[in-house]
Amino acid sequence: MCLVLAWIAVSAASGRAAPDAALTVENYKPGETIRYPVPLLRGTIADPAVRSLTITNESATREPRETQALVHKGRFLGLTELVPGENHLVLRAGDHSLRLTLNYRPQTNQYIVRVIYFTGSEGETGYQTPLADDSQDFRGKLATAMKLMQTFTAERLNDLGLGRRTFNLETDPQGD
Repeated sequence: MCLVLAWIAVSAASGRAAPDAALTVENYKPGETIRYPVPLLRGTIADPAVRSLTITNESATREPRETQALVHKGRFLGLTELVPGENHLVLRAGDHSLRLTLNYRPQTNQYIVRVIYFTGSEGETGYQTPLADDSQDFRGKLATAMKLMQTFTAERLNDLGLGRRTFNLETDPQGD
């Protein structure tokens, strides 16, 4: 009993919550460093009645700081955007929560993928959409699509045993 209390005190002092066996992340270890900004978190929830999981990045400097993950039959998949440096994530599902720290270090690979969006000679950037109130933010949609391609490339290579390797994207000073 004393050992458990001492461990909880040390965990609290180090800024980490005691692990909750009811909620686990399977594909990242605490303190792991990744070289792309959007990790795909995979894990399990012991309570099959839980239908939602929220991921909050307490280190985020812009919105959204909170994202919802897909939950099905006790398993979850969730994405969140990291900021350079240490990122303190909190995963919440039902009455359970889990803290996870991930470190994001932008790539230093000199070879980059430069994304180009072609338009007609009139320079019109509008695109077809089924959404009546679409903001027509082609830059934001393209940036999201490229970050997801970067993430899924890294995850697939990792699944094949090659580590989380992916391509480097050209970004502006804000990381977009």
